[in-house]
Amino acid sequence: MTEKNRKKFFNNIVGIQRLQRNDGKPSAILAIRGLRANADPTARPTKNGNVAINFPANISADDYKKKALRYAMNGMSFPEYNGRINVNVSLFVNADSKYYDWIMSRLQKGSLIPMLLGTLESNTYSKDGESRTTLNLTIDPSNLLTIKLPDLNDEANSAPTSSSGVNLDINEDDLPF
Repeated sequence: MTEKNRKKFFNNIVGIQRLQRNDGKPSAILAIRGLRANADPTARPTKNGNVAINFPANISADDYKKKALRYAMNGMSFPEYNGRINVNVSLFVNADSKYYDWIMSRLQKGSLIPMLLGTLESNTYSKDGESRTTLNLTIDPSNLLTIKLPDLNDEANSAPTSSSGVNLDINEDDLPF
């Protein structure tokens, strides 16, 4: 395949590290860039007093990264939609912390997490007599540097104008240089 015929494909996955668990279930540590929330998060209390914040997301990967991920996950097949791998993302934080308030104020449908490190695990369950497998990506909140809010509209993100009461007229004589 020549360079001209090669299709450009965005990979969310930056790095993959295979984990060997005692129970034999497949698991891997993933370094991911550009993960976007597909829905608003849900927050549920856990038994130990923390809060589990969950939201669905998709991971984009080309054939090479998917092959590496299958190897790391012991050859399992992934639930995909439009060529993207479906995952359920979970964060566990203390409900009384300011970090919880920060995450809940920033994380919403369309929010972008520019870079993260998380553990990918599979979960198999039965529904209506059919065996189903989901992928769970657990993120340690300390691995989140920022969460970018989605661009809701261009007017909210545009620069203020003089009609908003801010004087933007600059006289060159007022400049110090």
